Amino acid sequence: MYIRKFLLFAAAILMLAACDVNRVKEEYVNYDDGNWYFDSVAVFDFEILDPSQGYNVDYNLRNSLDYPYHNIFLRYELTDSTGNVIKSDSSMEFMLMDAKTGEPFGETASPKGTGIGVTYTHQIPLLENFHFDKPGKYYFKLKQDMRLDTLSGIYGVGFRVEYND
Repeated sequence: MYIRKFLLFAAAILMLAACDVNRVKEEYVNYDDGNWYFDSVAVFDFEILDPSQGYNVDYNLRNSLDYPYHNIFLRYELTDSTGNVIKSDSSMEFMLMDAKTGEPFGETASPKGTGIGVTYTHQIPLLENFHFDKPGKYYFKLKQDMRLDTLSGIYGVGFRVEYND
């Protein structure tokens, strides 16, 4: 009886792990108070093993309806382990809501036990089929550029690196 339950549990875990075979790394920085401060830089590290492979790099964001704007301006920097900037952009604008209707974009989620209510998750492509020069450790830095000390309604920012099919 216990062996059967264990085997079912192990099979479920393996199926869940196999669902996202293209993902190299995905990570979030959560802002429990719903505020992304201007001086707060989200920094993520990841390892590239095969530079001959093409990779996609996405930016992730979770916002609530408390977010006061329909768009967001961001800047990012991708560096290697020695601090050399490989790619950067200081003028990215993304639409989070329809400017005319206020209808939110993104997938809805309602994290249980957080007291946040409904949030909207966005996964926005930054780099497609990007080739790294060499194997090694890389860093992705993300910063809000709305020119406000406190940007309310933001509950998490993140990134995702995946193999390009």
